[in-house]
Amino acid sequence: KKKPIAREKVAVVVLTMSAVPPSPGYGSRDRSEQLRVQHIIEGMHRGMPSGSVSRDIGSSSSASSSAGSASGGGGKVEMILRNFGPLLLKLVDLLNTSWPHIVRVFNTVSTYVSAVPVSVLTAVYGLGLCFFGGYFAASVAAIEAFRQNGWDTTRACLADLNIDWQNIRKAHSSDNTLDENLDGIPDVQQLNKKELLSRKLMLFARTVNPDRVVMALGGIWGGLLGVLATLRLHFALVITLGVSIGNALRKAASVYAAPALARILPPEYHKWISVIIGYVCKTIGISVAWVVQHIISVVQSAIHGGLICSRAVLAILAEHQIVTIDPELSMIDEYCGWTLAAAGIYFQLSTGLGLPFPYSIILFPLTIVEWIIRWVAVF
Repeated sequence: KKKPIAREKVAVVVLTMSAVPPSPGYGSRDRSEQLRVQHIIEGMHRGMPSGSVSRDIGSSSSASSSAGSASGGGGKVEMILRNFGPLLLKLVDLLNTSWPHIVRVFNTVSTYVSAVPVSVLTAVYGLGLCFFGGYFAASVAAIEAFRQNGWDTTRACLADLNIDWQNIRKAHSSDNTLDENLDGIPDVQQLNKKELLSRKLMLFARTVNPDRVVMALGGIWGGLLGVLATLRLHFALVITLGVSIGNALRKAASVYAAPALARILPPEYHKWISVIIGYVCKTIGISVAWVVQHIISVVQSAIHGGLICSRAVLAILAEHQIVTIDPELSMIDEYCGWTLAAAGIYFQLSTGLGLPFPYSIILFPLTIVEWIIRWVAVF
């Protein structure tokens, strides 16, 4: 039984349909369709059949533009510091308090993960990609783009930032206990919010290495921009394909849907008929494009994951000297990988466009991450 299109696909369709940039001649095409609908309605009043509308309707286009300006001053900066300064200090204190626990959890997870052989982790990753990759297409695309374009640089930048962060933590802890006037009360407790924020900002400026921080942040930002560009290109291609399908459907829809809408709607609302038909056609077209893209993602992730898993399993068998097969000289990895890929494709397509139970509960955190990545890619 076919399942309906997943709700996240519909949400992306609705939110991105208005963001599609106009193509050359877009306004004239819209005007032509409006004239077509108008002639159909006029033909109805004259008793003409809707199919006899001439195909040679002229087109016209119009354009308008507007500009705005914005101004600001130092008062805005002062207002931002006054309103968000206390919040910033609380966030710094919260991060400073929770940082040891974060490091402890990270080290514990790293210890357990590092105890598992890399080949086993690779096999698990490939198996998950083979059977579930199509449900998390944006996440998989982001991981692959980040691994190829930004991971090495980002890892080095994070290591540099960690040096400055450790220095800031030590300086912040020492400053909180400093009592220069020897009155038994730490100096930071005798300052108002504005003075405390100024003191901490100057402490930050004295402690960090600005060149290292700027270079590290620039490297991280460059990696993230590469991932974002990849995702936006991916979504733009889908939306463009959907809009093209919708525009192809619009002419036939105008001929058959305009008379029905003209009979249903009062005459004063007939000017909306062309707009309604246009958006319905685009919605249908983008929905079809999402289904096609989902199938492509399913096939690609299943093939890629199946080959990764099969080669990792062969590496595990070779490590334990159970079977020694060179993937470069044998087709066993290809046969096993393609068999897994066929099973993964069948599993994903047979369950529709949504995760089946209980995987929808188990993988719910990954679903949230997928939603966030798609939202960032669209907006």
